[in-house]
Amino acid sequence: MKNRNIVPTLFAILLVFLISGCGNTNQTATKPAADDARPTPERANNTTPVEDATSMEKESTTSFLLKVDATNGQAITFSWEIPEEMAKDAEKFMFLRSTDPNPTYPTNWYWWRGPDHRSLTWEGLPTGTAHFRVCVMSEEECMQYSNDVEVTLE
Repeated sequence: MKNRNIVPTLFAILLVFLISGCGNTNQTATKPAADDARPTPERANNTTPVEDATSMEKESTTSFLLKVDATNGQAITFSWEIPEEMAKDAEKFMFLRSTDPNPTYPTNWYWWRGPDHRSLTWEGLPTGTAHFRVCVMSEEECMQYSNDVEVTLE
């Protein structure tokens, strides 16, 4: 008689595990967008805080120049000039957005482009005043920052 009571008990325990979600391992993962994809703002929710950003910040130079070519609603079109010797080492360009001047990587708003590009249209930006810079990335580190550009979207 005791064996007949074990089966319903085991079934009940299995049912509780399935209902409680113990087997649920679905996690949302983000990955970089393809280089030819239409840029949209990305939020880095798990950014590592920088203890001393000023000691890590690379000086911007006038030879690495970021320009705003146009604004249209909540979109900005950028272009940039970069010295040829710096371009040879670039693996990608990291665009940074912040409400504070001279944003540094990592930041909450960013977008990246491949090393062969020299322009970007960033759409879906919030209204208000923001600062933008570009960082030349090599081996996941910023080699050089561009000048800071302040833009107000209304």
